[in-house]
Amino acid sequence: MSIIDVVKFVTNQKERSEFVAQYLRIWKPWAPSDKVIKFIAEWESGVLNGKNFQGHQVTDGMILKVYNDSKGIPTVGCGHRVWVEDKLKVGDIITLDKAKEFFVKDQQKMIDAIHRKVKIPLLQKEYDAIFSVTFNAGEGGSLNNLAKELNKGKYDKMPEFIKTFKAASTPLRRVREADIWEKGVYDASH
Repeated sequence: MSIIDVVKFVTNQKERSEFVAQYLRIWKPWAPSDKVIKFIAEWESGVLNGKNFQGHQVTDGMILKVYNDSKGIPTVGCGHRVWVEDKLKVGDIITLDKAKEFFVKDQQKMIDAIHRKVKIPLLQKEYDAIFSVTFNAGEGGSLNNLAKELNKGKYDKMPEFIKTFKAASTPLRRVREADIWEKGVYDASH
């Protein structure tokens, strides 16, 4: 649910000189929308259901068999990086519930990091764009750079910044995330 600040202004001392303004950007706590969760699932896995471009079977946006991503990092579910504590290796198969558990855990890391580092109010679509970039690029130094630019409050400059943000290997994804920020269009086609 969005919080909308309502402010009453008095223009002069005459009767009926008041007007009400609403500010649609919301303050913390933010949460990713269902639209951006679907966008990320489709982007990370290639499709929501069926075989993706790498030949992996995808179920509800999750790849259940551990594979090496394009950088050779063991990955499973919805872009979940396999860590030693996961006790998984390439070729292992997990349940859909376990994949969803990883996804929720990974999302929470991003939510917490954004809450710590972003200091200005955002529209839902703006938050979603930042959430997607952070989910892809990471909550460390990448988010620090993104938050530094964002906290300047130049909302109209962010789509161009997003397009160039660490986009060497993901330029089309950044264009789509800039579209989320600017237009509220959640197009995961690639």
